[in-house]
Amino acid sequence: MSSPNEKKVNSVIQKNPTALTAKAASEHHETCKECKSKSNLKLEETSNTLVADQEPFIDAKVPAKEDFTHPLDDLTEREIKISVQLIKAELGFPRRIGFCQIILNEPPKETVLDFDSGKIKGPIHRESFAIVLDHISEKTYEVMVALTPIGYEHVVSSVHIPGVQPPLLSNEYEICEDIVKNDHRVMEVLKKRGIDPDHVMVDLWIGFFSEPKDRIGAPLLFYRTDDESNGYAQPLDGIKVLVDLNKMRVLSVEELFDVPVPPHDIHSDWQKIKEYRKGLKPIHVTQPEGVSFEVEGKKLSWQNWSMRIGFNKREGLVLHTVSYSDKGKERPIIYRASIAEMVVPYGDPRHPNYVKNAFDAGEDGLGTGVHSLELGCDCLGAICYLDVVMSDGNGTPYTIKNGICIHEEDFGSLWKHKEWRNGVVGVRRSRRLVVSYFTTIANYDYGLFWYFYLDGTIKFEAKLTGIMSVSAIKSGEHPGGYGVMIAPNLYAPIHQHFFTARLDMMVDGFNNAVQEINVKQPDAHEPNPYNSAFYATKTTFHTEAEAQRPHGPSSTRCWRVVNTSKKNRNGEECSWRIVPYSSVLPYAKHNSAIMNKACHLKNTVWVTPFNPIERYPAGNYTVQKEIDDGLTKWTKANRNVYNTNVVVWHNFGITHITRTEDWPVMPMEYCGFYLKPDNFFDWNPSMDVPPQPKETGCCEIPLKSKL
Repeated sequence: MSSPNEKKVNSVIQKNPTALTAKAASEHHETCKECKSKSNLKLEETSNTLVADQEPFIDAKVPAKEDFTHPLDDLTEREIKISVQLIKAELGFPRRIGFCQIILNEPPKETVLDFDSGKIKGPIHRESFAIVLDHISEKTYEVMVALTPIGYEHVVSSVHIPGVQPPLLSNEYEICEDIVKNDHRVMEVLKKRGIDPDHVMVDLWIGFFSEPKDRIGAPLLFYRTDDESNGYAQPLDGIKVLVDLNKMRVLSVEELFDVPVPPHDIHSDWQKIKEYRKGLKPIHVTQPEGVSFEVEGKKLSWQNWSMRIGFNKREGLVLHTVSYSDKGKERPIIYRASIAEMVVPYGDPRHPNYVKNAFDAGEDGLGTGVHSLELGCDCLGAICYLDVVMSDGNGTPYTIKNGICIHEEDFGSLWKHKEWRNGVVGVRRSRRLVVSYFTTIANYDYGLFWYFYLDGTIKFEAKLTGIMSVSAIKSGEHPGGYGVMIAPNLYAPIHQHFFTARLDMMVDGFNNAVQEINVKQPDAHEPNPYNSAFYATKTTFHTEAEAQRPHGPSSTRCWRVVNTSKKNRNGEECSWRIVPYSSVLPYAKHNSAIMNKACHLKNTVWVTPFNPIERYPAGNYTVQKEIDDGLTKWTKANRNVYNTNVVVWHNFGITHITRTEDWPVMPMEYCGFYLKPDNFFDWNPSMDVPPQPKETGCCEIPLKSKL
């Protein structure tokens, strides 16, 4: 049963109007009973709902013009500024408030699709959604602001969400470091160990599990020789510090054990490397005739592919309305695709590693640390960049230049055949469109890449790099199987990285079903005259309980999203196949604290019917939460998932058995999955790719003989 707060949020989301002019909006507010009743409401704490008077809002400092072209365009700096001003001024919050998130409140699907088809031609209705933390009352609010018509912006609603802690604010990392380094108890411990406080680095972590009544941080401490040394190479282990981030004070300081600080190791200082290997000749990627893709605003088109690009703090890169033009007909495939969560549990039972259980999307945000990419370093070739508009903990907007990279890559041979009877050879070059970004979350860096291919394949790939989270160890000791020594008195513990892809599917429309494919040998009663037969089975899911499935590499298990009412010319149902290649399951026991909070990881695939408020697999709020109130809670209703608008949640990742070669900066590790057309087309859609002119882009290098 939904709580009152959930019902209020549902009501606001589902009653989002589609398009309003200034005159129509004014008439609407005059005649609508609901708006009239809201306009008379003041700040009623007892009802948990805050709604402001709906007066016209005009800020002379902000240009009054539309700076968006589509309902799914991300918020602009102007819209963020207006949202923050309205929340601060009209809701009467105290001065110490933090804006954990300010993003577009995405309109209903019908609005978007009607706009794309031309059914809606009027002005676009826009709303922002903010998560606001009141540090004084220690309450969390979800606030929605109507941003149109311009000049009539107003707060639609503000709902107090009890019993939760919102995501970390960008400035809380600095606040935590200041609090810790100015606490006399911490200073005493450092003095006792002979540590100069001026060289101490503090990293904020929220990895433990407790009642989210107070906003508690459990920072890790490091010794840093200078600004160019590796800040993670000399951990100050054995010191347990807890910080109240709302009250801005250290709660407790404990010395659990004493372990020497790892000595400074010059090989760990990656920033100080000045001597480089020789002999690498430059590779130039050029497209003298220009690129093959087109970018119009946030709409991206390339070789029959079409999609819209979005970005937000929590999920990072988001793909909207992915479709493929098949023989001139636009065929939808995915309405919305994103990485909705990333969980990083550590397997070492020593402190502090057993409390390192990061929910990087829900706690920090996959988009928070987005990089400003550089041509030639991050992206090679003819590049198109998109800027990303973000906001900090004070609600101040800022723009990350070149946050998203779009380019084409050669990808070897697409298909090839030689007819041996006449010697005719057919070969085509493969190419892929790349949409990507990089983000930093504390010590780790992640590249999140979407690839689109000429044959209709889609691939997502996460690229893991950066610096491992490491621990100190006494001389003569070894971590055993829990880690590997990477430098004197320093080891890297074993851990896992889990990603959850949320795929809101739309294969030739919203009425889809999901099937599981397994390869098997015939049973004893089935014919198998040569004992070599095997075949593929298809199991159709009808309910959420049936669709909670682990990976099955021994049966080549995969899943497909099928439109049962659409068939190709051969009579096969049109579908898209989800092909895992990095499926891992957690090693933590199901009754562990981490698995109580990350129950969604117990399956590789979940299927749910679409619900606009079901966006994150571990629930909306993961900071300090002890239980998973996401997928495991929603699917208890065991709803229908057959011939409806389905959302597929796919968990994948890596188990990082650390190596010495991963230090000091880890070479890329890769994980991901494929989406492949499965009887969606009538034949190979890349048969019409033209052959590559033989003389372009290559030359023969004569071999040097030593004889």
